[in-house]
Amino acid sequence: MSEHEAKVVTKVPVDAARAFRALTSSVEQAAIAGGAASIDPVVGGDVRYRDGRLGRVSAKVHEIVPERRLVLLVHELAWLDGWGLGPLAKPSRLAIDVEPDEIGRASVVTLRHEAATDDQARCLTREWRRFYFASFQMHLERWAAVLSAGAPKLAISRFAAFRWGAEVVAAMSGAGGRYFDVASPVVLSLLNTFTTPRTPSEAVDAAGHGDRGALRDAIDAFVGAALLEPAAANGDANDASQIARWEPHDLLFHQIAAQFGNGAWHHLGHREPPPAVRPPLSTTFFPLPEGATPPDISLGAALAERSSNREFERRPLSLRTVSALLGASARNAQGALAERWNQAWMPGKYVARPYASGGARYSSELYLFVGEDGVEATPAGIYRYCPENHRLEQLTTGRSIVDPVLGAVSSESMIRPPADTPDENVIPPLLIVITSRFGRVTFKYGGVAYDLVLKETGALLQTLYLVTAALGLAGCALGAVPGASRAIVRHCSINPLAEPVVGYYMVGLPYGRASSGGAGAKR
Repeated sequence: MSEHEAKVVTKVPVDAARAFRALTSSVEQAAIAGGAASIDPVVGGDVRYRDGRLGRVSAKVHEIVPERRLVLLVHELAWLDGWGLGPLAKPSRLAIDVEPDEIGRASVVTLRHEAATDDQARCLTREWRRFYFASFQMHLERWAAVLSAGAPKLAISRFAAFRWGAEVVAAMSGAGGRYFDVASPVVLSLLNTFTTPRTPSEAVDAAGHGDRGALRDAIDAFVGAALLEPAAANGDANDASQIARWEPHDLLFHQIAAQFGNGAWHHLGHREPPPAVRPPLSTTFFPLPEGATPPDISLGAALAERSSNREFERRPLSLRTVSALLGASARNAQGALAERWNQAWMPGKYVARPYASGGARYSSELYLFVGEDGVEATPAGIYRYCPENHRLEQLTTGRSIVDPVLGAVSSESMIRPPADTPDENVIPPLLIVITSRFGRVTFKYGGVAYDLVLKETGALLQTLYLVTAALGLAGCALGAVPGASRAIVRHCSINPLAEPVVGYYMVGLPYGRASSGGAGAKR
């Protein structure tokens, strides 16, 4: 065996024909993997394999000799610990040979993986020898165990999702990252039989009608898309250690965002996007002081000072400080910078702000929950920041509206202030609630819009953090604030589907230490 090759040999307790069928069956390979498998056993066919214990393989069929040999060109081979080969600039070659043993009652399976380049060969000689043999030997041993036990039982994956349309059902699994439309009632009935774990033969029998070969092909497709997965001993599916860490909705969201493109200009020609500048919600506005800016400190210093601080002095923020915070974090750019995206061929109006936004859609809106004596000369209430002209729009006033929300911040389960911090010092004087005018993003990006909204929110929060650090303030992003979304919907006439809440940031003077407040931010 050369340095460019790794080789594993094992014996499985069935004849060569049966062993080869298992090798090229998505159902049986998924059972062996404890994960998902999709195998199209023709030359040029795609092979995708996710082993719940070891890793994943992506390949194409290069050569197939029925009942004897399968050769794959491997484009990616990665283990769950992050080590592996791929994606590969030049595919490596994986050959699997199946031969009868001396008496014909069992089969000898030989797996050879040949490196395509010297770099791959160095992996073979350095790391591969340690791990490769153990992992593939383990896989082949599981193969032998599955063949000995008979056909595996399958169940509907807990990651499966279905969307009913007028004539078809769209079926997808976050575990497989693929979807397809099912129009046949017979096939839907077949899928329904797997609400109880069954072998493929049991499911075909339970379906009661339809071409048995076609139904088996459908089962193979369901396994390949990870709609069906091997049932665990307790009757549940998906007991693989890595995938079990995901919640179904999280994994489905991730797969859609990662794999199904951006749907560019999704609504172009069908509807108009919401305007770049939000129309007013009231008739009462307060201009913020001009010329208030954070100190001119280095980016390194701001990053070093950035932290989550949850304790605040019971003193109001000055309007100049609030002006500096909002202006440096979220104000619309002026002049040439503001017009760089506004070309004649681009649909709609564009703005520019200090943080990143997918496609410069800038859907974020900032609502300020100001507590009693939270900001100087500003009554307690809810305000919207107007980034186009740097002013506050008063939406509603009254402690009875904002106090329950600001008080809920102090009781959030993740906040653990020091034991000697007075209760009043964990209530922020100012809470910024971030919403997204969702249609700004869906207009261009369709199915990945929410993913981009969350990324924009993250960029905005980091910008708020850095400006907070430069101003010598205390700030903290929050995962949830009970009651904040309801208060905006009720008191600001916001449609929660058109403009959902996506982030929270509380800010104030730091408790127990001096704060400079930044240049121009006099108190």
